[in-house]
Amino acid sequence: MSADSESRVRRQAAWATFETHLKPEQRIEALWMLEKSYQKGDMNTLIGYVTKVGERYGFSDDKCKKLYYEYFKLVKSKDDESLPEDPLPLMRRVRQDLLARRQHQQQLSGAAAAPQAAAPAKAAPVRRRETPQARQKAQGIQITPERPKFAQPKATAEAATATKPKAVAEKKAARRKPGEDPKQVIFNFLMSRMVEYYEGGQDQLFIKMIERMGEVNLPPEAAGQFSSWMSAPQTHHWRSAMSDEALSSLLQLLLLALSDLMGKPEAEQLMRRVIAESNELVEAKEFSPDSLL
Repeated sequence: MSADSESRVRRQAAWATFETHLKPEQRIEALWMLEKSYQKGDMNTLIGYVTKVGERYGFSDDKCKKLYYEYFKLVKSKDDESLPEDPLPLMRRVRQDLLARRQHQQQLSGAAAAPQAAAPAKAAPVRRRETPQARQKAQGIQITPERPKFAQPKATAEAATATKPKAVAEKKAARRKPGEDPKQVIFNFLMSRMVEYYEGGQDQLFIKMIERMGEVNLPPEAAGQFSSWMSAPQTHHWRSAMSDEALSSLLQLLLLALSDLMGKPEAEQLMRRVIAESNELVEAKEFSPDSLL
């Protein structure tokens, strides 16, 4: 795809993505933001673009993540019939009309207002900030120097060290809410820990997962939660009503994306490490993590 064709597709995809979320004049403004700063670059650039539009018009993080998915899907689409016409001619007409109106208003205001020489602004007096020590000295208050802070007693330090193994043991045990499904606890642990151990950028990982979605049998019950998980992968709680097949498809999707970024041996090694850790959870006695693979 040529550079011109890629730019056109990005404009068409942006117009379709924001069609039901922005007013027409806001969409024009959002498209000029795309033209000015986000037409060149990889998919990470488009994440920055959608984020910028979301910040400008007050979108929530969850809404931005859903718009990422919609925008990427349209940009990657090879079916031109699914995209609207190139909005560039409309963008140029709107800009020309806007400039013409501004010039007309400036001419009217310039003719009505008499020119006045601007009075020189007086420099604001410099006010020195009074320190607490100077204020106390002026009031005749005796300043008592602070007592030095001593190191922690050896006995206290040893006691703190002695409690570390217990803290580590507690960390391995997932805190399950009353009535929470052990399968849900295990799956939440697997997905969040794999993203936590991945040392690359999360946005790049999510892009790879979006690109790979067509290669796994991801049912609607799992696809509906995917964008919500991207907004908070460490704290998102997947619904326990999902089937084992849906959970396995999500793990497979994450593994495929990690394989693209890290290499297949490294990604499988990471998966084995997280599976081993999940087997140490108390919930693993009721639901085996290996059954999801």
